[in-house]
Amino acid sequence: MHGGSERLAAVVGWDLWRDGVVPGDVAHPGEELQQVAARTDAVLGRVRPLLDEGDVAVVAHGHLARLLTVR
Repeated sequence: MHGGSERLAAVVGWDLWRDGVVPGDVAHPGEELQQVAARTDAVLGRVRPLLDEGDVAVVAHGHLARLLTVR
């Protein structure tokens, strides 16, 4: 974990999905949820046509995989 994530992980009951993350600094601001959702939708836009030909495997880290599932 890095910086803000370590501080949040130390808070009893903290949950990433409910409570979010501490924004990064100017050099490492991170992404807003809307930016991640747009990126996820772009991936799904590329995948959907491929499903006509059969199964498609998409590999992503845990949080993005969750968003792919929800979207």
